[in-house]
Order: sequence, then structure tokens, then C-alpha cells
Amino acid sequence: VADVTITSEFPYIPENAFTWLYCYHTGTIINQRGYQFGLELDTGSGRGFISARNTYNNPRRVRVWYYDSRNNNASVHLTNAISCIVRQNGVTDKVITFKMREDADARPRLFSRTVNVGDSVTLEMVRNSASTRTGDLEWRKNGVVLQGQTALTLNINNVQSSDEGIYECYYDGAYSDRKQGIMRLIVRACAENKYGSDCANDCPDCYNGGVCHDQTGVCVCPPGFSGTYCGT
Repeated sequence: VADVTITSEFPYIPENAFTWLYCYHTGTIINQRGYQFGLELDTGSGRGFISARNTYNNPRRVRVWYYDSRNNNASVHLTNAISCIVRQNGVTDKVITFKMREDADARPRLFSRTVNVGDSVTLEMVRNSASTRTGDLEWRKNGVVLQGQTALTLNINNVQSSDEGIYECYYDGAYSDRKQGIMRLIVRACAENKYGSDCANDCPDCYNGGVCHDQTGVCVCPPGFSGTYCGT
């Protein structure tokens, strides 16, 4: 499994601000649409990474410092889920981070949730107290509107692999304002504490929020932790 981490200067971008991302990695970065970082959604500007950027590379990391040359408003034009894909020893791994407007109408309670097949999960957004907008909310999954979901919470029972994806929440009719909250649901293909192609193997104990990889059994560590079992 490749070792890959994204670090981001503030996920909520102030208006008229510059911001940056780093992708630290082993293995080889896989370009997406001709660039080292990819956009997971089309929030109104397509899925190509904007050209108003500065890029720095060395063998273990790539940095992008980006802005919008038309009005310097990166918060509008890069409201998105941003990914870095790395391949090592035939295994491909993707990490995703988020950029949202500082004045977003809704913000995710958590940027990501990791659950097992068969679990139940509640995805939750928090209304920005500074927002003056009212009315029903709307959710999207991977860019597709989820009909009938009009609250700050989205409940999914008996989670399946098909539920995995990027979820957005925003006020109905206001998607083009790009003031949505964005979060990710990750679904392990096996039941809790199991891994492997047939989910028959027992996972090791992963510490400090580490998660057992559902195919390899390797502990996938959160940012700031490392080691075989995420203990350091």
C-alpha cells in the first residue's frame, strides 16, 4: 500500500485569498486530466484544475498554490473535493481533501466517515449561523441530486459499497452559489474487523483512528500518525 497524505491550508477559503495543497507520497503520482491533483466534482467550472496555479515538485511531494487570476477568488472557483492518486507495487490509492467557501451556508460535522458494509450511518451538516438563507436543503451524491433529502442530516441504513462517495449539502436552488458543505463517505467492503477478498481474515488492532484496509489488512493511518499499527 502506498503512503499518501494531503495537507491543506484551511479547508474553508476566505474570499479573495490564496491557498495551497501538498500531496506527500511514496510510489508514483497518477495524473488526472493532465495534472497531479484532480477535482472529484463539477461544481460549476468543470473538472479540470484551474490554470491559475503554481506547482512545486520533488520526489516525495507535490505542492500547488492556487488562485483565480480573474478576481483572485479561489473560494468560489475551487469549491470541490480534491484528490491525489498514487500507485506503488501494483496497488493504487487515492486521498481526498476539501475546499469550501468560508461563507458556506452549510458545513460538514465531519469531513469524512468510514463505515463497514451493513452498518448504519448519519451524515450531518451544520448550518452556518452567519448565513441569511432559509428554505429546504438539498443533497447530492457524486454530483447526482438525492430526491427527498431536505434536512441537515442524511440517514443511510444497511450501508452498501454503492453508498460510498462525495456528498454535498446546500440550499435548494442555490447550488450555483457554491456555498455547499462537502464530505466523504468511505465504505469498507467487509464487515467490522474483517478484510480480504472473501472478508475472512481478522484485522489487526489499528490505533489512533487508524482503519484496517479492507483488501490488504494494513492499518491506514490518519494524518499525524504512522507505524505498522498507527502507534507513532
